[in-house]
Amino acid sequence: IAHTQGRPISPEDEIVIVDEHDHPVAPGNVGELLTRGPYTIHGYYQAPEQNKLSFTKDGYYRSGDLVRQTLQGDIIVEGRLKELINRAGEKISSAELEQHAATHPDIDDCQVIGVTDSRLGERICACIKAQRPFSLKELRTFLADKGVSHYKLPDQVLLVSKWPMTAAGKIDKRDLATQADQSSPAHNSLPERKDRTCALTSPALDVACLLLQHNWPQAVAYEQHGTWHLGLGELAQIHLYRDCVKVYQDGQTQVFPHEGDYLTNLQRTLKQLPFAQWRAFGVGQFEMAYLFHGLNDPLTNEQPLLQLLIPRYDITLDANEARLAAYSETDLDTLQQLLVDADQAAAPFADAEQRRINIREALRTQHADEYYQRVAKAVAEIQRGDYQKVILSRRIQVEPPLDLLASYHLGRQHNTPARSFVVQLNRHHFFGFSPETVVEVAPTGQVSTQPLAGTRALTQDEKRNAELREDLLNDTKEIAEHAVSVKLAFNELLQVCAPDSVNVRAFMNVSLRGTVQHLASRLCGQLSDGTTSWHALKALFPAVTASGIPKRPALDAIARHEPVARGAYSGSVMVVDSEGGLDAALILRSCYELPEGFALQAGAGIIDQSLPERELEETHEKLQSIGLYLVAAH
Repeated sequence: IAHTQGRPISPEDEIVIVDEHDHPVAPGNVGELLTRGPYTIHGYYQAPEQNKLSFTKDGYYRSGDLVRQTLQGDIIVEGRLKELINRAGEKISSAELEQHAATHPDIDDCQVIGVTDSRLGERICACIKAQRPFSLKELRTFLADKGVSHYKLPDQVLLVSKWPMTAAGKIDKRDLATQADQSSPAHNSLPERKDRTCALTSPALDVACLLLQHNWPQAVAYEQHGTWHLGLGELAQIHLYRDCVKVYQDGQTQVFPHEGDYLTNLQRTLKQLPFAQWRAFGVGQFEMAYLFHGLNDPLTNEQPLLQLLIPRYDITLDANEARLAAYSETDLDTLQQLLVDADQAAAPFADAEQRRINIREALRTQHADEYYQRVAKAVAEIQRGDYQKVILSRRIQVEPPLDLLASYHLGRQHNTPARSFVVQLNRHHFFGFSPETVVEVAPTGQVSTQPLAGTRALTQDEKRNAELREDLLNDTKEIAEHAVSVKLAFNELLQVCAPDSVNVRAFMNVSLRGTVQHLASRLCGQLSDGTTSWHALKALFPAVTASGIPKRPALDAIARHEPVARGAYSGSVMVVDSEGGLDAALILRSCYELPEGFALQAGAGIIDQSLPERELEETHEKLQSIGLYLVAAH
């Protein structure tokens, strides 16, 4: 089917499929077909400039055919390079969309063009001659019903009464692109996020909790360095499963099976979201690690491993300012009124102290005997060389029913987390005070991670704290545990970063986190070409301080030794944006509302020198960070 230099490819030819950077693409992805062989010329006569465009340095001829290789080895031609639109790195065939659009009874003719776009490179514009007005939403719905993949759907509709023509009598696509660029985006292209800034007089924590008290179907709050980011309501959700990605929007569900790499499928799905800019709030379950590491996970495939929410309302709360974002002026007005009401209201949960519960005994003793046994078994496995380290956790049940928001508000005043969060997303209902991030990725590609390993209590007595800190810094078991964690994080960054860019920015400092103090280090790097924030998350997830070393046998040990699947515990709450940024907090020091009731969970790092009594005490120290501040429901 594909031809090179006017002849079919012969069996003697070598072929390779590459992306725009000449990197080989995985099966299932579209790329340009390159070929070389005994009958392939290595250059045009006296045409050095053309040869630079048509041939690679190692003698491959650029066919210009865009093809996709299936997992079975078949090659499917998707079109010609010059006939495709390069939208956010994906090659979209104009002819395919034109053929589908032409089947609509009210569309007389359609031309699909690429229009230069600062965000996407090129956006897809469907230029339509129709018997009536035609909206972008209507066309996207029609094409989706025809089976067109979501990432191929148009970003803009341009209605024309007659085609502009060139002197040669052909449709002038340059003129159409100019018209598309100048047309009003309000009705014919993807909605743009609208922003508004308001003054804030009350504490951001109070305002965040008051806003969360509204009966939102979905809501996530994510605090980062004293700034709260809130996603309220729902425009769309994206769920990652072991075998597919699902998009839920406007009451419809679209399913995109993984064809090759699941991260590529997820990235492609996010690129085609029908919003010009977006920020998503999400939860990755711990069991997502089993997908990342090619293991069978303890959960059924009915449960999504990652859930991302595109909120209807987006708010950022700083000390004295609130920044609002929505996709319509009406929603902005509604959001501003909600903010004003919250800012003027009295401080929430005035009776929280009276409703505070005491579970100190349960924090220390619940399931202690079972935990001793699990630790002892793990130490035996480590000593015989099965793995180096594993984090085993202890879950305790809490009675009576809790007021999660009031507990979060009270607990945040007594904790110093790296990140804090409140999650009300589908079946996920929990809050927490994370001591560390799994990974932070800036839109520029800068990557950072902060492993914590090595723990001592943090009390109200500063003299005692100093003694414990000195003990921590000189404990060979804690130092060994921390050092191997830093080494693994360094090696994981090397998988996705330029090698010369990876460095240890801070090593074995002491970090104060609520009722405990940890040994903490920070490592940084720069993403290498062709890698994204999702590759960085995969390389570092699950956090080494919540899984073990090496990760694969540690994950297997966790599945064998812990009585129930972890779910959100030691997974990640994250904020992701359309510019490539990602900030993922490790879900620790959290309180969960589960189908069987409320629960807390904490773990300790087990190595060959571990003593069950000390590891149990470490879980107790960590559980206090949240267990001392729980508030009973009214």
